[in-house]
Amino acid sequence: MATVPTSNPDLGSVRLSHLAALDVKGADAEKFLQGQTSAQVSLADGNFAPLTCFCTPKGRMLANAYLLRMGENHFRLLLSSTLLDSLANHLKKIRRFL
Repeated sequence: MATVPTSNPDLGSVRLSHLAALDVKGADAEKFLQGQTSAQVSLADGNFAPLTCFCTPKGRMLANAYLLRMGENHFRLLLSSTLLDSLANHLKKIRRFL
């Protein structure tokens, strides 16, 4: 059985299994994210990925993430894999009301 190395210095790569990605897509993705995150979403321009956080209505932090613009109306949040489920559930609840 072959094993997959956690890093490969010859290729300059490293496994990032502690990270997860959450995509937000749609015509109103930028407006939706601007209402939910602490970052100025327009700064995510394909060359810069601002660090941002998501909070509860009471101001308690749920998650922090890097906000990447993947294309028009397509954003990717890069965050700790331990925060993925709670943030995804939080955003799904809010999405129902928009």
